[in-house]
Formats: sequence, structure tokens, C-alpha cells
Amino acid sequence: MQQASVEKFSDLIGSIYDCVIAPEGWTEVLDQICAEFGFATGALSVASLTNMKAVVNAVSGSDLAQMAQNAVGYGPDIIELWGGAERIRQYPLGEPIVQSQAVRPDVISSNRYYREWAMPKGLFDAVAVGLVRDRTMV
Repeated sequence: MQQASVEKFSDLIGSIYDCVIAPEGWTEVLDQICAEFGFATGALSVASLTNMKAVVNAVSGSDLAQMAQNAVGYGPDIIELWGGAERIRQYPLGEPIVQSQAVRPDVISSNRYYREWAMPKGLFDAVAVGLVRDRTMV
């Protein structure tokens, strides 16, 4: 993961706030975030920690329809890839969580979503930032 300059980071934060007023800007902001930090893909989503399903609202570096389908078809696998629902509930909000540092390698390598979707695309790690959480979703 690359490190953004203070100015660029400030601009990205401003763009995120702009999306509150104009949500159609999320894809462009995700594109900017991915470009700045060297990420292959990016997604803005809401995940249910009770029914293990997710709704993907915007993506960068991938097809929105495919990511939305993955969120439903691989929901439990994606939750498990981050250590399970209880673990996700414990991650601090606003702090980047690097998957390879948070979850054992064997959990990642044996995960169906990782094996069937991420690995064939050459994706080997992930970063998540929880922005909001309640008892049932993140």
C-alpha cells in the first residue's frame, strides 16, 4: 500500500464528503483512492452480519454487477475471510484493517471466495475500513 501526500489525502477526504451530497460520485472517488494507493479494486458496500449478505453500492476496478453478485453468492465466505461476524464487530471504526495481518494465512488460502474469485484475478490481500456499524451490519 502506497502512502498519499497530505494534500492528496485531504482532497480525497473532501471528495468523500462531496459524495454525501452527490452519491453518484462514489465510483470516481473509489477510482481516485485505488489509483492513489495502488489498489486493484475498491468497493463501497454494506454487509449484514446476521444474514451474511452484502449490498455493493459502488466499485472501482471491477464490474458492479459482478461484485454485487459476489456479495450475495459469497456473502458468508467474505465475512469469514475477515475473521467472522464477531471479529468484524470488534474491528475499530475508521481504522484500516489489512486482511493478511488480521486473519491467519490458512483461513485466507482455504476460503472459497479467495480461491474462486480473488486468487484467479491475482488479488492476494485486502484492506477494509469500517465506517459505521450497529449490531446487525457494517
